[in-house]
Parts: sequence; C-alpha cells; structure tokens
Amino acid sequence: MYKMHIEDLHIDNLKDQISVCVPNKYLSDKMLRKGVEEKKKWLEKMLKSYGSCSKIAYLNNEPIGMIQFYPEKAIPYKVGARDQVIEISCIFIGDKSLQGKSIGSKLLNSLIEDLKKPLPYFNNKPCKFIVTHAFNAESGIPQHVFYLKRGFKQIPGLSEIDLYYPITGEYEPPKTKSREYKPLPEDYGSAIIFYSPACPFSIKFAEQIKELIREVAKEIPIKIINTWEHPEEVIKRNTHNPIVNGKEIKTFFMDKENFQKEVREALKHEYKI
Repeated sequence: MYKMHIEDLHIDNLKDQISVCVPNKYLSDKMLRKGVEEKKKWLEKMLKSYGSCSKIAYLNNEPIGMIQFYPEKAIPYKVGARDQVIEISCIFIGDKSLQGKSIGSKLLNSLIEDLKKPLPYFNNKPCKFIVTHAFNAESGIPQHVFYLKRGFKQIPGLSEIDLYYPITGEYEPPKTKSREYKPLPEDYGSAIIFYSPACPFSIKFAEQIKELIREVAKEIPIKIINTWEHPEEVIKRNTHNPIVNGKEIKTFFMDKENFQKEVREALKHEYKI
C-alpha cells in the first residue's frame, strides 16, 4: 500500500524538487553539482519573485516527480512575452518503474486547477493558456504524446512538440513575430553556447557541446552564456541554439554525427562585415 500526495514548491522542500532530477548518487559529477547549485539559486529567486514555480509528487513522503512552470513574462529573454500565459518547462518522474502510473497526470491536473484561480502575478486574474515545448526524454512515452492525450493542442505553424492548453482563453500568438538569427560581428571566428539555470543538466550539456565543437575546431574561442543572467545575449541574436562562426547550429547535440557535420559546414562559412 502506498500514499501519494502533491505539494507546491516552498523554501523547505526546494531540495526535494532538485533531487527528483538529480539524485544524490549522481552528485560525484562535478558539472552536475554545479548545475544543482545554479538551479537552487534560480529556484530561490523564482520563489521570491513569483511564489511556487513547481509542484512535487511524494510517494510515502519520498519525492518521486515534479512539474516546473513559470509565467512567460518571467523569462527575461522572451521578446513579446504574453500576459496571463504559463510555460511548462519540465515534467519528470525520476524512477522509471513509476512511469505510467498517472503521477505526471496528477501533477499536471493539479497545476491546471490552480491556474483557473486568480493569480497574484497576473494581477489576480487566472491563466489564459499554457504553452510547452515537449522535449523527449530517453524513457517513457514521447512527451508531446503525453500532453496530447491530456487535452493539449499543437500550436499552429510550429512543430509537433510545440503545444498549448486553453484554461480561460484560446491560444494567442506572441506579440512580436519570430525573427531569424542574424549574426553579429563578434559571432564570426568564435563559438557561443547558451544554457539555462532552470535545468540542472543544462550546464553539463553545454560542456558536452563545447567538447563536440572542440573535436572539430580545436582553436576556436568558445563562450558559455547563462541565458537568465545575460538575456541580452539571446535577445540580440534571437536564438539560444549554439552558434559557430556566425552560423546557428540546429541539430541536437546528442546526434553527434550531424551536429559536428553542421559545425564543419559553419567553419567553412565566409563572411563580410
């Protein structure tokens, strides 16, 4: 017999939220430890500014899952962010044996019910709709399939993993139209990698991307940028994808062969200022 309950994030259970993503047994990894520290600071800032930005599922008082979210306007590099819109950045069940047990559904349903109520960061108005970019983990059903089965819809004109869920209103496009990446003079002859402190794995992934670029271009200067601390670096480029020699690298880094192929092509790029 088991007993499950869900709690909103607060200062006393902050470590529980992080431990769902990165159990203590993985903290021998230096970069994961750094990611955990950065996420802890990020969560503390979010709690202070917006209140709870996560819900945690407990099984017999042990944290087993979480959903992380925030107002779209909280994202400092989000140009044209909409009011009364919540973005889900992650939903995660750590123990694979617990996946498929409706834990994710219960977390999501709890969030949806809360978003129907007046919210202080929306001037005591409810949420209009939720958006999410449903990236896929290595295990379980694809996230976009999970969301679609629970009433989410595909955002018109975007990919199958860009989804929304109406709460008190239907989807509205961003206030400004998306623009293509336009290289800056300083982007040529260098590489730029962005990471987010909202995910404890992001800084580790940034280092892995750095190594993949280094294998192809040993001498190129590489800069790693925190998107929440330096949003202007994202805004002025209109991308947080890796950049090599003035070219945006769109292949996911875990596809090593095609990622490095794109990097090689970027290194051949000739430019004029």
